[in-house]
Amino acid sequence: MEITNFIIFITVGYSTISHSSGGTAADVTNHRKEGMANAMARLNKDYMVEKSSGPDDINIYIRLFYFMEAKNDTKGGMHKALVQVTDNSGGAWMLPTEAKFRARDYQNDPSYFDAGAGDPDNALADTDGSVYQVLTNHHEMGHATGNWDDYLYSYENNWQGADRTWSGLPMYNQPYTAEGGPYSCDRLSRMNRNRISRLRNFWKFVCWLHDAGQPGGLLNKFLKDAKFKITFKGNKNGTAFTHNFELKNEYKNVAYPPKKQYNYAIASDITADLLLYKLGDDELSHFSNPGLLSNGYEATQVFKGILVVKTRFAIKFVNGSGGNWNFNNARAWARSLNDDMTNMLNGKFRIKCTDAGNDFSNIYVSFVPHFSVYTGSVPADSHFNLEVTRQTGGNFSTGGKNIQVDFDTNKNRIIRYCMGKTTGTTALTKTDFPTVVNWVKTEAVNATFTMEDL
Repeated sequence: MEITNFIIFITVGYSTISHSSGGTAADVTNHRKEGMANAMARLNKDYMVEKSSGPDDINIYIRLFYFMEAKNDTKGGMHKALVQVTDNSGGAWMLPTEAKFRARDYQNDPSYFDAGAGDPDNALADTDGSVYQVLTNHHEMGHATGNWDDYLYSYENNWQGADRTWSGLPMYNQPYTAEGGPYSCDRLSRMNRNRISRLRNFWKFVCWLHDAGQPGGLLNKFLKDAKFKITFKGNKNGTAFTHNFELKNEYKNVAYPPKKQYNYAIASDITADLLLYKLGDDELSHFSNPGLLSNGYEATQVFKGILVVKTRFAIKFVNGSGGNWNFNNARAWARSLNDDMTNMLNGKFRIKCTDAGNDFSNIYVSFVPHFSVYTGSVPADSHFNLEVTRQTGGNFSTGGKNIQVDFDTNKNRIIRYCMGKTTGTTALTKTDFPTVVNWVKTEAVNATFTMEDL
């Protein structure tokens, strides 16, 4: 039997312009000479594209290979993006034809997220048994090769006469992130925390093979409509296993939820957006708790999907007897609500099916609040309009989607109300989401599902 091997080159060509905004000539040299090699070393994992099904005479193995190159802007010639290397202030970014990298972004950066006590994620093992430090340039190159961010963008507006960024509070509409941020829990992801690529990032190239190999396609005579998967060797405590990443055609866009419903009725007058994403056999799907990766991973795929429960808050800050709101204390209050909600609910639950063969037989449930802040008329697209008065008294008044509270009101009351519970302050449990489970049952071909603790 003939075995044929090929390489798909994924090329990103750069022209790095002269240093600007505090960058130096030495910084340019670091990015050009070392940064490209560092990015390639991180990106070129031993992912192998292999035939999954098709004619017996098609037995092809394809290695995906990123090739990064850079040159000084004085050399001439065509480039794909002009890159400015600056000092370490501000952010790094990538657009289709231009980019900005900071001086530090060309190499491992262990203190990027924690310059003090140390970043515990530097010691967090991925499914190959390896640990990865931050490498920002290969995150930006992920954009150059068609990947969105996995993190959530913060809400921005003009409030109290100034432009504001409400850091840590996700905006309603995410321009460059899968809706609801299904992969924002993946703290090892290159497109979230700049650490290491995921099999799902490469599936688009296999989809191209499928399109080109079908009847009438560019490569049909060669591939004969064969279907492919991506394999990758994992390692758990010295025991080898294999990822086999493959998605049905209806799930091929990993940034799109194949099943979704906006404004779903959790209870009377209580709504949320439900977004169900399909997980292939990639690295994240092997972790025993996607909301707490430090719990470790398994040698077999654990999760088949991620359900995002998205709640849209519109907050109005009202001055009261306790004084006036300013941006810092308003943002701190809203951040506390966000953190209390995610700490109560995330990393806690899964929805499991009695049929192990169901496409969504084990679903991680991720609760992701989104925010806007208003001063005038109530936004039309909110799930809840939340008025917070700067006074003490513990007020909690509700009417449908409208909630009025004081500065010191127990936020667990708000969180419970958003899930249909009109009283109490205790943490929600697995029995408190029957309507969410019913929606999953309906969307996943009427199988039997139950909410379980993780």
